[in-house]
Amino acid sequence: MLEIGSSLHEVRIRRGVELAQVEADTHIRTRYLKAFHEGTLEQGQTLRFAGKRLWIRLGAPSNLEASLNGVPASLPDDTANVVVTTAGVRTVEVG
Repeated sequence: MLEIGSSLHEVRIRRGVELAQVEADTHIRTRYLKAFHEGTLEQGQTLRFAGKRLWIRLGAPSNLEASLNGVPASLPDDTANVVVTTAGVRTVEVG
């Protein structure tokens, strides 16, 4: 299971937010949110996101390939929190 998906699912449930609201806020289709939250991505499967800003905690970035608007995106070498915007991917501290 994808650890980040599980964590997002738990937070969403705790806050009482429905997937339909998350879809409206993030412009990510519900079917992709379900797959992401449930951690059901298999090797080779992809997810696409659209929005102004996406915050992600990467547990094993070396296992991922990422692109931003069709251009390969550089990911950190180790576990990190990142923010993805149209400007690129940057590591951030969450505290």
